Amino acid sequence: MVNPPTPTTEGLSRITQYDRQGRLLNEYAYRLDAIPKSPGKGKEAENGVSELLAINNHEFLTLERASVQSSDNSYHNYVRIYKINTDQATDIKNQESLKQTKIHPVKKELIADLNKEDIGHIDNIEGITFGKQLPNGHDSIVIVADNNFNKAQKQQFMAFEVIPK
Repeated sequence: MVNPPTPTTEGLSRITQYDRQGRLLNEYAYRLDAIPKSPGKGKEAENGVSELLAINNHEFLTLERASVQSSDNSYHNYVRIYKINTDQATDIKNQESLKQTKIHPVKKELIADLNKEDIGHIDNIEGITFGKQLPNGHDSIVIVADNNFNKAQKQQFMAFEVIPK
């Protein structure tokens, strides 16, 4: 991560694209949201991209997830799905440092804030994929959380309809 986010500032990370043979194709800067809430005293908090889903060669869905530890050691997860576009972004694959460098990060559009939906507890969401096409012709998206073999966490599968613009 180029510079990690905090509860008061955004962060900057790199998204790297490889071909099937493992050759580096492109690398782009991605602005991470600030961590949505401060952790309890002496506790931890983080935010990052846990998954990318390709729509086409230049558009992707990102699963951005923050975890914030409370004073009682419990964790609260904040999950947002963004649509990003690399078309106008600066390819930074040959830049070791982004300090003092003018770049254009990927364009980022909020698609869903799962914490603002009426879906109950949101656990450690780590995966996103396209599901079956629905009878009305719309696509579906499936997101998943595993329980990390931890009794305090839940395994979850959630499916959503993609409403075309």
